Amino acid sequence: MQPRFLADFANSAAFSETSRLGSFRFTFTLREVLDAYGEQFCDGEKPVMRVYKTTLYKKEIMYAVLVHSPKLNGEFSGFPLLTDDASPVCGYNEEAGHMIWKAEAMCDTHRYHLMRDDTENRMTAEPWNEFPQYFVWDNVTLAFHVGKKVWTFGRDKLRDSLTISSPDGITYKHEFFDRPEALRIVQQLWPEYQEDRVEPDQDVEERGKY
Repeated sequence: MQPRFLADFANSAAFSETSRLGSFRFTFTLREVLDAYGEQFCDGEKPVMRVYKTTLYKKEIMYAVLVHSPKLNGEFSGFPLLTDDASPVCGYNEEAGHMIWKAEAMCDTHRYHLMRDDTENRMTAEPWNEFPQYFVWDNVTLAFHVGKKVWTFGRDKLRDSLTISSPDGITYKHEFFDRPEALRIVQQLWPEYQEDRVEPDQDVEERGKY
């Protein structure tokens, strides 16, 4: 049987179960987000997705996708439409409702290398014993145009999408709560909330689809 090895290579922040932004994480599928945006900002029509820009940071490449209402096609016509073959990096398959991310760097340090085992007819991830190779990691970011409106989600939907996260090695916010305190805060809003729940798309093999 072919062992799973993607998790050994996909260790960038885009795949991390820890958080850089605080103790509380709300996780939605791409389809849920696009449907909610379409209902609230597009009068029920499908949102339009366009190639916005690429930003290079010290250890990160961010590919930004602009999402807007069809009513604003004229305003944003200068940005090319995002399709399933418009970019060598990412695209969007409207029929399947999937973002296609052709990741070029899923980790910042290569500690494994891919080996082919011809006798077993399979691929394996083996530890990299030589000096590690450093790379920037890339990710796709969706920028939703909301204007002056407030994007809302229902109370029950937020509860069902919530997980309590531990801080990552790098954080953009200094205030994190320990898990008992974070759980106490959540249960003040939702007394029935239980911490032992599974976050959507927890498996990194599946996360790569979106």
